Amino acid sequence: MSSLPSLLSALDAAVAANDGSSYTNALERGLSLPSAADRRSLAIRAVLRASGRLPVFVSPASTPGMELALQSLPAGTTLDGAADSAIRESLFSYYVDVTGDYVAAARVLGGKRMDDDPGAYFVDPAGRADAWLRVAECYLAADPSAHLPEADSAVTRAGQVVDGIPPEASAIIVRYRGAVARVLDLNRKFGDAGARYYELSRAEGVCHEDLLRLLGQAIQCGVLARDGPGKRRLLSAISKDGRVGDLDAVPEFSMHSAVLRTMSAGHIVRGGAAAREWSAFVSSLAPHQKIRGGGGLTIPERTLLEHNMVAAGKIYKNVYLDELAALLGVSRDLAERNAAGMIRDGRLGASIDQVDGLLTFHDGGKKDGAAGPPVGEGSADAGVIELLRWDDAITAACVQLNKITEVIEASA
Repeated sequence: MSSLPSLLSALDAAVAANDGSSYTNALERGLSLPSAADRRSLAIRAVLRASGRLPVFVSPASTPGMELALQSLPAGTTLDGAADSAIRESLFSYYVDVTGDYVAAARVLGGKRMDDDPGAYFVDPAGRADAWLRVAECYLAADPSAHLPEADSAVTRAGQVVDGIPPEASAIIVRYRGAVARVLDLNRKFGDAGARYYELSRAEGVCHEDLLRLLGQAIQCGVLARDGPGKRRLLSAISKDGRVGDLDAVPEFSMHSAVLRTMSAGHIVRGGAAAREWSAFVSSLAPHQKIRGGGGLTIPERTLLEHNMVAAGKIYKNVYLDELAALLGVSRDLAERNAAGMIRDGRLGASIDQVDGLLTFHDGGKKDGAAGPPVGEGSADAGVIELLRWDDAITAACVQLNKITEVIEASA
């Protein structure tokens, strides 16, 4: 069995010779040390020595040892110059720029110590938000479907300090808002995501191409949102944006303006040019936007059915369910179930006479009196912005509640 002095000497020699393999080997042998204090001493020496040779010491041979050293440090260990934080940053850059292992990059950076109080580990709000956003961005770049909870958690952590970011660091705030929109989108909260994307599409200091892409994503999510007054407000606001026509020249969004016009006008999509435009729109969607739900319909199928259901209310005062099913191109059972669900959720102003098989629309089928956040005065844009402010107020309240809970738990 190796002794602590021999392993410390081996570590020093390995770092001096830039020998990553020997460095890792010494740490692996150190796992067998019987004393926890000795294992801690070996890990501290390994971190301190390696931090003095960054970034040149980071290599395929040394990274396993550096990871092992970081994992062997007891929680709360304080090292001169925050050496462990320096190693985590170097490993993060290596995994992102050299190996392309975004999950490893996110995990190593996510363990970085970032204190509120002045000292070697102090990181200001902008730096902390940036670190958590890099964690989230790596998880999303790796595989959003597999790592969405981790990305969501990292974005939430960034949100806890975003209010403390100074105006000169506005680029971090824009990144944060983009990450929030992306996570909402992936969580299939399309109405909230669409509003966030649209807000971002009007941000200053962002290139025109990126703003157009955000506008296209706003339309995408806005169209896929559950039918209701919030969706109609959002689509109305976007349809008035003079840049919508520019999306026709962007291949992945070339049909979005046409679908937006059809949806905003409340026209039934059933055959002809509108159906072809809808099909092209659906083909441009991401996999998570096309999954099949519990009712047996994909998200686009459900969206189209709900839209056509409301649009039918502009044509008919009442209609037999058999006729409605034929109009919508679905079975009578599906038409009735979805109409009943929309009525129950307060998203369709109608009633069903099951004896006569008759659907009667009220006020054109729209249910604009549903409860919700306040709508701003003036244009539809003001309503969308007010929605976001209302949502941000709730988020801020939740963050403060979490902080109070953490303080209480720490003092217990």
